[in-house]
Amino acid sequence: MNLRSHHSRGSALVVTLILSAIIGLTILSYLDLTSAQNRAVTRSQQWHSIVPVMEAGVEEAFTQLYHGGSNLSANGWVLTSNAYTKSRSFGMGRYVVSISNVSPPVIYSQGYLKIPTSTGEISRVVRVTTTGGPLFSRGLVAKGSVGFSGNNVTIDSYDSLGTNINWSAGTRKANGSVGSVMGTVTVQNCNIYGSVLISSSGSASTGPNGRVGDLTYAGTGFQAGSLSSNLSISIPDVTVPAGLAGSLPVPGNNIITTSGNYTSLGFSSTLTVRTNVVATVLVNGNITGGITLEPGAKLTIYMNGTTLSAAGNTQINRHASSTSLNLLIYGTSNFTSFSLSGNAAFKGMLYAPYASFSCGGGGNNTVDYAGAAIVSTADMNGHFNFHYDEVLGNTGPSSGYVATNWNEL
Repeated sequence: MNLRSHHSRGSALVVTLILSAIIGLTILSYLDLTSAQNRAVTRSQQWHSIVPVMEAGVEEAFTQLYHGGSNLSANGWVLTSNAYTKSRSFGMGRYVVSISNVSPPVIYSQGYLKIPTSTGEISRVVRVTTTGGPLFSRGLVAKGSVGFSGNNVTIDSYDSLGTNINWSAGTRKANGSVGSVMGTVTVQNCNIYGSVLISSSGSASTGPNGRVGDLTYAGTGFQAGSLSSNLSISIPDVTVPAGLAGSLPVPGNNIITTSGNYTSLGFSSTLTVRTNVVATVLVNGNITGGITLEPGAKLTIYMNGTTLSAAGNTQINRHASSTSLNLLIYGTSNFTSFSLSGNAAFKGMLYAPYASFSCGGGGNNTVDYAGAAIVSTADMNGHFNFHYDEVLGNTGPSSGYVATNWNEL
C-alpha cells in the first residue's frame, strides 16, 4: 500500500487550492483597487469639469450686467429672495446663477454635472464680487493717437454739480486728462490743465510752448507727476439695444414731445427735445444740425450713420440749464467721423470707438466742447477749448462691472 503517494498528491492539491485562493484574492483586490481608482479619477475629472460650467454662469451674469444693467429682470432673469436668478442646462451639466440686488452686485454661480452610471449630481459653487467704474473717468481718451496743433488749444476741467453747471474761467479746474490707449499723445504747444496718460508702450511729447500741469504750473513741458504710462482700459464696441430699430420715426418737425424710443434717417436742422422728455434715438444717417434740450430733457443717441459734423454757429446741447449728463451719444462701428468747426459748440458725452475726433477753429468762443469723449483718434487745432466735466466721473454712465474676487464656497 503506497500511503506516501496519496499523501503527496493530497498535499499538492491543498497547496494548489491555497495558491489559487491567494491569486484569486489578489486579482479581486487588484480589480477592486482599479475600480476605486477609476471612480476616483472619474470623480476628479468631473470635479474639475464643473469649473467651466460655473464660469459659464458667471459669464452670463456679467453679460446681463453689461447689456441689461438698468433692468436686471430682462432676458429671462427672475427676482427671487433679493437676487435675480437664471438657470441653463446643456448636455451632462447645468448651472444656476444669481446676481444680488445690491450695489456693486455679487454673483453666485453653482455648476452641476451628472455622475456617470448614477442618477446623482456633483456640484460646486463660486462667489464673485464685482466693482464698477465710471465710463467717463477721464476727459478725452482715444484708442489711437491724440494730436494738438496751433498755439491756442486748451484742455481743462470743471464740475457741473451744484449751481455752476456751465464752464467759466472762474470755475476752471485742472483735471482735464488726455489719454491714448495704443498710440501717442503729441501735445505740441497746447495748454493742458491736468494730465496725459499713455500705455506702457506709448509715448508723449510737448512743443517748446506746450505745458501739462496744474493751474499754478508756469513752466513748459510736463510738470512732475502729470505724465502717466500705465493706461490700460478696454473700449468695447457699441451694441444697439434690441427693438430700437423698430421704433417710431422722429416727428417731421424734428421736435420730440413724448418720452420714448425713436428712429431717424439723420437731420440737418435742429432736433429739439421738449421739457422733461427722455428720449432715445437710433440715427441711421448723418447729423449736421444742432440739438436743443429744454430744461429736464435727456437724449441718448445711437449713431449708426457715418458722420456728425457741426460747423458755423451750430449748437449741440448748449441750453444754459442743460448739463453734459443730459446728452449721450453712442457710436457704432459705422460712425467714423465727429467734427466741430467755426463757432460750433457741443456739451455732452461721446462714446465712439471708431470715430475720428476732429475739432478746430473755435472762433472767439471759450466753450467749444464741454463733457467727455472716448474715440478712435483725436486731433485739435486752432483756437479750441475742451472742458472735461468732472461730474461724469462720479454720476455718469458706468463702464460695466469687473470681477474683484473669486471664492469657491
